[in-house]
Amino acid sequence: MLCLFGHTHCPVAFHLSQGRVETIAVSGLTESRVEMRAESKYLINPGSVGQPRDGDPRAAYGIADTSSNVVHLFRVDYGIETTQTKVVKAGLPGVLAQRLGVGR
Repeated sequence: MLCLFGHTHCPVAFHLSQGRVETIAVSGLTESRVEMRAESKYLINPGSVGQPRDGDPRAAYGIADTSSNVVHLFRVDYGIETTQTKVVKAGLPGVLAQRLGVGR
């Protein structure tokens, strides 16, 4: 069983098996994967495409392949400076633009 969630802006994964909850390390690599076992339950947050809060300014997302029981997690570069300029031009608070550059 798999439950994907968000809102925290931080990639994390939890695994429940035989009454024990364990945190699965989500690497900061360009691609990582969580291989799921049929008898276990998983909570996975792939991170945030916008406003990441884990210190890595790259966009984070995931793709769940339920036919092979794997969740692929990705980190990709994007035009942060361009996005920061657009945030400021839109009249949004400057802290939102600054935050994009540091991932916090």
